[in-house]
Amino acid sequence: MNTTFDGDRLYFDELDVGIGSGLNHDSIPAIHWDAYANTLVVMVVEMSLAYDQYIAKEILDIDITLELSVNENYSNYIDLMELVPMKFRESVALQQFMYEAGLMTGEWIGDIKDTERLIDKYTVGDEYLQKLADLVGLDIITDTTTTLDERRQQLIQVIDWYKLKGTYQAVRYISYLFNVTLTFWDLYTNDYATFIEEPWFVGNSVAENPGGLTPDYYKSPHFGISILLDTVYGVDPDKHLFYSTGIQDLSTYIERVRPINTVPHYSVLLQPIGDETGIAVEVAGEIKTATIGDWTFTKFYWDDPSDLDNVIDNIGNTVIDDVGNDVVALSPHSFDDGDFFDFSRDAFLNSIVKWKLGTGNKGVSPDTFGFALANVVLTSEDIGMSGVTVVIYSDRTEFSFRVPASIVQFGLSELGLYLVDGTTLEIAATFPDIDKPADIELKVLVIIYR
Repeated sequence: MNTTFDGDRLYFDELDVGIGSGLNHDSIPAIHWDAYANTLVVMVVEMSLAYDQYIAKEILDIDITLELSVNENYSNYIDLMELVPMKFRESVALQQFMYEAGLMTGEWIGDIKDTERLIDKYTVGDEYLQKLADLVGLDIITDTTTTLDERRQQLIQVIDWYKLKGTYQAVRYISYLFNVTLTFWDLYTNDYATFIEEPWFVGNSVAENPGGLTPDYYKSPHFGISILLDTVYGVDPDKHLFYSTGIQDLSTYIERVRPINTVPHYSVLLQPIGDETGIAVEVAGEIKTATIGDWTFTKFYWDDPSDLDNVIDNIGNTVIDDVGNDVVALSPHSFDDGDFFDFSRDAFLNSIVKWKLGTGNKGVSPDTFGFALANVVLTSEDIGMSGVTVVIYSDRTEFSFRVPASIVQFGLSELGLYLVDGTTLEIAATFPDIDKPADIELKVLVIIYR
């Protein structure tokens, strides 16, 4: 009979084999059965049944012999008594001696098996991980949040990483290693003080620049690294999208592999995504975004009454339904009945030019009735900060702005985009905390689909 038991369900201390108080596995440091909870242990049980039945007394005598075979990379009890002739097995002293010798032998065999794990980068434990990394000259980077699997991954990838060292591809490889989403940019300048991000570009001539940049711009040895904030770290009430120390490990590795004579510029990208329905949309990173107020007029097309069954008069005040009843209403599609024809959708979208960031509304959805930013700490009115840039596409509108690297602000958790008056909230987003340190630029790109 073959069966599989969970490792945390083996209770051998209650078994009486005539030696002491039982097997006492838990009292032997070499065994530790319950320390291997969730480890599957295959138990092969051989049962030999013999019975004598007496009808009058209804007695059933069953003799059961169990043989336990366990093959795992930790210490096993080895039954050495099987090596002793049967006629000597009655000796209690010999039984006790062979039992202790069996435990010691099992410990030795376990240590031998564990040696294989110590030199295997996929199974090496925390104690010997750095020692194995020393053999290939790798200093494992770790902090309080780095798991054993993440440290192993650094060792697993080290050879491929070494092969790419000194190239931009090595920097991209670091993103795989740290399981973060990175975007890389070439940085162009004409004064070596202000840099403009551009995707990698190859022109037909040295003088040709991307993005319509004038010929006085040139590609610098500086390059941009943008970290997409799409992963939540920690648990309530200390959830974060970005820690102030979150760049340290990444930058340490990048400094080891970046091409010579290049200078990395770091930024983080917050990318809320929503639509015009007013219902909050959540994307990776627990980032929730909603439009505020009525955005339906952005889809109006002239006087098309496609959503009405009524006949609308020319000025949109009195309508007659299908059965001839007069109904007083305002047509939402007429030229100048409140949603002025000459006040176009694009004009409205282009008027959302103010932004504010706050540290309130933690865990609150932005489509909550009466939503407003609770604790504003940064605004586009602050000195040195630009307003919102609006780009309108056929299927979406993108609103973007940047918070300079010089600004330091911890605990950012709410965002609002406002009309030019700076008080009418049109788009809101909430998210886990962002701790913005110095020397890291915060880029925000809000995408609203139609």
